This record gives sequence, C-alpha cells and structure tokens, in this order.
Amino acid sequence: MEFGYDKFQINVLLSNKKVYNVPRFQREYSWARYELKTFYKDILDQITYDEQSSTFVPNDYFLGNILLVGDLKGSENIVDIIDGQQRLTTITIMLSIFKKKFIENNERALANKIWEFVMGKDINDDVFAILKNDTPNPYFQYLIQGEGEETAPKSEEEDRIKSAYNYFDSQLKKRNLKKIFKQKKDIDIDYVTMLKCVRDQLIRCYIIAIWTSEQEYANILFETLNAKGKALAAIDLIKNNILEKLNNVQPTDFAVNKWKETISNLNSKGKRISLSVFFRHFWISKYQKVTESKLYDSFLRKGPTNNSKRKEFLNELVENSRLYSQILVPILTDYDSRVEKQYLVQNLKNLSEYLNIVQSRVILLALMYQYNKYNITNRQLKHVLNYIENFHFVYNNLCSNLPSRLEGIYSSYAITIREISEKTKIQTILDELTKVLDEIYPSFEEFSENFVKLRYSKNKLSTNILAKYVINKLENSYADKDHNHTDGSIEHIINEDDENQKTTFIGNLVLLEKSINERIPSGIGVIEKYEYYNLSLYKHNNKLIVNYPSGFIEEKIDERGRKLAEYYWKNIIGKQIDG
Repeated sequence: MEFGYDKFQINVLLSNKKVYNVPRFQREYSWARYELKTFYKDILDQITYDEQSSTFVPNDYFLGNILLVGDLKGSENIVDIIDGQQRLTTITIMLSIFKKKFIENNERALANKIWEFVMGKDINDDVFAILKNDTPNPYFQYLIQGEGEETAPKSEEEDRIKSAYNYFDSQLKKRNLKKIFKQKKDIDIDYVTMLKCVRDQLIRCYIIAIWTSEQEYANILFETLNAKGKALAAIDLIKNNILEKLNNVQPTDFAVNKWKETISNLNSKGKRISLSVFFRHFWISKYQKVTESKLYDSFLRKGPTNNSKRKEFLNELVENSRLYSQILVPILTDYDSRVEKQYLVQNLKNLSEYLNIVQSRVILLALMYQYNKYNITNRQLKHVLNYIENFHFVYNNLCSNLPSRLEGIYSSYAITIREISEKTKIQTILDELTKVLDEIYPSFEEFSENFVKLRYSKNKLSTNILAKYVINKLENSYADKDHNHTDGSIEHIINEDDENQKTTFIGNLVLLEKSINERIPSGIGVIEKYEYYNLSLYKHNNKLIVNYPSGFIEEKIDERGRKLAEYYWKNIIGKQIDG
C-alpha cells in the first residue's frame, strides 16, 4: 500500500485547486456543541499577545490528520476525504461566517479573500466548491457555500450544520470576541482586527494530510482510522459497509437513494427522528437483541451477505422507517382518514406523546409490519395495542418500574411475530406475550395507591401530562369512544389551592370543554360550578353531579379518587380486583 503525506497549513490546503469530496459512504456531519466548543477553544487558545510588537499574533497549532484517496500533489482535481470530514466541514462553516462578518463591517476585500478558501476558481475561471458534499445538498450549498440563504433544515445532519453555523455566528460577534481578547490583554482593539486575528489563527493551523491512490483500501481505512474527533457510530459503519458493496451508481445510485429515502421518511412529518435509534429498534425487532456498542458486530454476523440481499435490506429499511414514523407521529391520513382507524392513531399517540416508552417501539414495529401485510386483523391489533398501552401506563408511568428489562422481551416476541404468516399462530404469540407481561403486572393495591396521588396543577407539574392522559381515558371509556376530544381542558372541581396539595389530586379533576371552562367565574363554589358543568356534553360532569348531587367537598377527593381507580382497573385495563 503506497502513501504520500505532508504537512499543510489550512490556507495552503484549501487553495491548491483541489476539490475535497465527501464520499457517498461517509458518515453525516455529526459535530454537536461539545465538539464545536472544543475546536473553537483550541483555536482561540493559540492566540497570544506579543509585547514587542504590541499586537495579538497567531501561533503554530496542529489540528490532526486527514486521510484522502487520490493524489494530493498530482494532476487529478478531486480527492476523496476518508477521515477528516468533520474538521474540514467545520472549518468551511467558520470561514463562511468570517465572510459574513467582514461584509457586515464593510470589508468586502477581506470577505472576498476569505471566500477563496470556500469557493475556488479553476484555470478557466469557473467557480467550484472546494468542499463537495452531496448528502446535505442543497442545504449546505445554500447556507454555507452560497450567500447564507435561509432555508429550513430537513434532516438531523442539516440541523447540526445549522447549529454549527449559529454557534460560530454567535461566538464571532463583537461582544463575545471582546471578552476573549480582554482576558488575554486588557487593551482596546477594534472588531475587524479581532476577526482578522482569529481568521489568521484558523487558516495558519497545520494539518497532516495522508493520501493513497489505492481506492480498494479506502473503506478498510475508514473503519480502522478515525483521527482526532468524534468516534464512529455503528450506523456510520453500517452505512459504509453497505455502500462499499453496493457501489454501482449507474444509471442511478440505488443504495444512496434508498438511504436518503429512509432518512426522508423519518423526517417527513416535521419531527426529527434519529436514524441511529430507528435502526437499532428495527434491528432488534427483526434480527437480534444487542446493545448499541455491539450493533455493528451483529450486523456483520447476521446482516445481508450479497448484493441482492443488501438491496432487499435497504428496501426493508425504507418500509420500516415509514412505519416507525407512523408510530412516533401518528396521523389519520396515514390510513386514508378512515374513521375506524382512529383507535390506532390514538393508541400510538398515547404511547408516543403521553407515556413516552421508547422500548415499546420494538414490538410496535413488528406489529405494524404484520398489520400492513394483513396478517394481523384490526381486532387483534386494537386489543394488543390497548394491552401494551395500559401495561406501560401502570408498570412504568404510574408505578415507576424501569422499562429497560422489557426490551429483551419485546425483541424476542417481535422477531417471532415477523417470522409468522398465519393469523392463528400470531394470535398464539400475542397471547403468550400478554401472559409474560401479566406475570410482572403491578397489583391493584399498588396501582390504586399511586393512581389517587396523580396530580394536575396550573403550576405545570411534571405529572400534568399523565393526569390529563388519565382523565381523557376515563372520558373515552364513559362515552365509548376511541379517541380524545380536541377541545377538552382539565377543571378542578374545588378550586386549586397552592397551600393544599390535595386540591390537585385526580379525585378533584374533571374534563370540561374549553369554551365552558373559560366562562366559569374565578372563585365561585362547587354548586355554582354545577350550572356550567350541566352545559357540558362530556360524561365526566354528568357522573360527578349524579354521584355528588348536593355538592363536592375536600373530604370526598380521596374517595372519588379510589372509585376512579377501581373503574379504571376494571373497565379500561380490563382486570379484576382480587378478593
């Protein structure tokens, strides 16, 4: 294996008429605040004040290695970045901010000069991007390599690019630089001089570039060499492995397109869903229960072994990423706005938004996969989703048991469920799963003890969301509905008293239309409130008035809470009270 290597200052490296290309198999830009802060601090720490010249001066500093494929000193125009993309991307973002700051301070000549390290010109005077990265295209090109055009980020990577841009934009403001330079030497210095000093320190830092023209070693080196920077995650190595093997890009790059489609599915509903979290949940839902640290090894052992299977695997990723998005961001239009699917949207929303049990996604992926294959009926799905939702509400959210032990159970049953094609056999597996979970179900006594202490307060308690969840579940049960009211608000029967915690307990709560709640005068008593409760179409209020016709007093809060607990246990969870 032949190598070339040399030491370059940043300004030299970025002005040698080369295009530094981020290959298709490379990981995304992943630096977060910690890496950005460390990098920036390293740059600033090198600047010193020279007493002899009475100026701030840059100093030599080594930023680490970069590994390239191509001949850096030869005639070819493009070299691939195998290691060092994070630093070169960060440097490019920082250079773009320098241009912005110089323009804002009427220093067009300085802005044009720094821009030569971002956008170069070839022998024909045609402009080209010195750093080429097609993954965040066109976001990176617009924001960083263009005129700073504002466009909404559409992926986790673009979010991180935007965060890095905002970070350096903030750090290089006049007031922030002034603080830094004052700490080095308490003298007056103008803003442009400070910018030039930080610029000079950045572009005069050294990098050791190592390059090889032997393309076949590139991906091996990618897996084994990761210089100063953020360690490679399993998802980066898996992406590299697949794209290394599926390297045919003509007439279209199937592998890259499928990878991008997977990411697009995860981000299609305005919520950022982590690719690495999704992938691990998909993996342990179909292949093997492993930790994040063992995921890549598991992929090598159990993953696709030829290109035909790799294509199938990518198609599976696309399909399951769409299902994962439906699980985390459920909307009725996912199911052609069919009313009979409202239960499904509400169950998934409850698990995602109210209960937030991440481990449940493993079994949900398998269930939704088989549901889409018509191997699970609506009746079966409704029953098992209700069971899973109720189990997690009681086991995790109410009784505070840790959910980590459930991941192994869910992984085992998810893998089995995916392998079955007969509906009768799937029902047998679902019955086995509920039997296993029944064995660790908390008792009614433990449930009731925690239930009656659920609290809701205008002071935004951490339990508010769970109390609201319970009140909505009760109302849905009373009204025999599958989904929550959209205009419901929580009402305290006895006015909330900051000095009396009991007034925030579940036994003192009802669900009331917002329009009615807003009309209730503050400070009135319970009997006066009944006049407004009688206007409500919600069953909650009718039951309250029937059960407590002469009014409701503080001593009744615990009693009503226990009655609600009994009702919830029998009618919503579907269990009997022993004894």
